[in-house]
Amino acid sequence: MSAIHVEITHGITQLKGRMPRNVAFEPVVSSTYFLEDGDEALIFDPSFGKDISESVIEHVENKHANGVKWKRAFLVAGHSHYDHANNFHLANVLGAEETHIYLHEAGFRNGTVKNGRGEIVGLVAQAKAYYDPAKTLSFPNNLFMSMAVRRASHATAKALKNGKQESVVPEKLKQNDLQTIVVGDSEIHGWRIGKWIIFPTPGHSPCSVTLFWPEKKALFVSDATWIGNPVFVDGSLHELRDSLEKLKSLTTAGLVDLLLPGHGQITEGTHQIVNHLDFQILKLDVIKDEVLTAYHGCGEEKDIIKFTRYLCEESMLFRLLGTSNFPKMVIFAHTIVVQCLKEKGILD
Repeated sequence: MSAIHVEITHGITQLKGRMPRNVAFEPVVSSTYFLEDGDEALIFDPSFGKDISESVIEHVENKHANGVKWKRAFLVAGHSHYDHANNFHLANVLGAEETHIYLHEAGFRNGTVKNGRGEIVGLVAQAKAYYDPAKTLSFPNNLFMSMAVRRASHATAKALKNGKQESVVPEKLKQNDLQTIVVGDSEIHGWRIGKWIIFPTPGHSPCSVTLFWPEKKALFVSDATWIGNPVFVDGSLHELRDSLEKLKSLTTAGLVDLLLPGHGQITEGTHQIVNHLDFQILKLDVIKDEVLTAYHGCGEEKDIIKFTRYLCEESMLFRLLGTSNFPKMVIFAHTIVVQCLKEKGILD
């Protein structure tokens, strides 16, 4: 079944992703955005699976049938997680004279994109430096978490094989190549790609980037504002807060009227976007305060699993995160705790 096409505005089409009912059996699929302006086209967050792939191909074929051709085309991954950095083979169907695929340089390991099966297992291994993920949940949810990791790992490996993506290596967006780009009265430190601007927004992951289309006043933020899981074990709450402030600054300068995330609903209108970003920033501040207050209140417990359980009992916010966070069988509270304590210098 193809993904749903939604024309957001002229030149911006959303191929809607989906959140599965159970990640042990279905993968997470982010939304993919297809942008076109004159002789240039861009796919942002080439997502996971054949549904999105077939939908993009259908969209491209319809354009070609109507006589549309592009001289330059781009694929840009918002970050290297498998549900955002996939289906790179779509670059081959665009039919442009010049095509580029881009990913931030932090999204590579040993020359390959960190979107494969080993990377998912690697994130779990990183967490084990601070706590045992298998012990964060009680039976039978601990089994569901294990199934979810295996399912995501095998599905990613299968998608990479089917899409022949092992032969497709994106170009690196390098920090050393950042330019100062002036838009209105604002300066953006980023990379100009055709008619668009890409700039770093790390936090959710080290390689997270945002795409800005000044003419459409549109920000494509990938997972920078994903309320379900703000940060992974290799991310940073501090950097995420700074990135959100950067997005807010562009919005309050009157440059943004559309906020288009990888997951969740699109926000339209300057006032609504500022409110949304303010909420995300406040959420991070409250999360850190709750962690530190509980840490000093429970005798400075350094066992992450015991401390997080205490936190989820004492803090209404973390009780909510622990019981209703998506996906329900994978509690991200432990990772948030680790990041807060690391950034405070309590953990190494």
